[in-house]
Amino acid sequence: MKDKTGFDALPASKDFIRKFILAKRNALAKKQINEKSAKISKKLFSLPEFKRAKTIFTYVSFGSEAGTREIIGKSIALGKIVAVPIADFKKKKLEIVQFTSFSSLKKSKFGIPEPDSKKAKWIPASQIDLVVVPGVAFDLKRNRIGYGKGFYDAFLSKHRKLRNIGLAFDLQVLGKIPAGKKDKKVMKIITEKRIVG
Repeated sequence: MKDKTGFDALPASKDFIRKFILAKRNALAKKQINEKSAKISKKLFSLPEFKRAKTIFTYVSFGSEAGTREIIGKSIALGKIVAVPIADFKKKKLEIVQFTSFSSLKKSKFGIPEPDSKKAKWIPASQIDLVVVPGVAFDLKRNRIGYGKGFYDAFLSKHRKLRNIGLAFDLQVLGKIPAGKKDKKVMKIITEKRIVG
């Protein structure tokens, strides 16, 4: 049975799905990315999990990812604390630091925007109320395929009780994707068209 992307996702490898979805996502025009991201943000803002959260841990979007800049801006305007990750490639984990401004970001490995770790204020995971999770592909059971480094899977495994929501464009949500023991589901997925979970 084929899903809406036009291929049978069941036997496909993670690498194939990753390349396939990234190609589709990268083909979106900047205007489409902005419009879809605005719809995703609006859905997130309406959720009780967002409204209740005092500290939000979110990625800083770049390239063709579902945008988080509006989410970061509105969260700060509402008086919420915004935390963002710094990827520690030696320890293979995410460090959590407070977001201060977009001008303080610099491009790190793979072009990911991050604050300067030497100037950052660290935030304990116990302070986080909501985690906004990126992904390359998701499925209807809320499984997730990331960029292949396992940082978010490790973080979600270590902090199982944290409320978390994956953001994606609808084209990134498949009927089924392969999931291993180390792969962690998200609690909800928000796209420009729907909320799964």
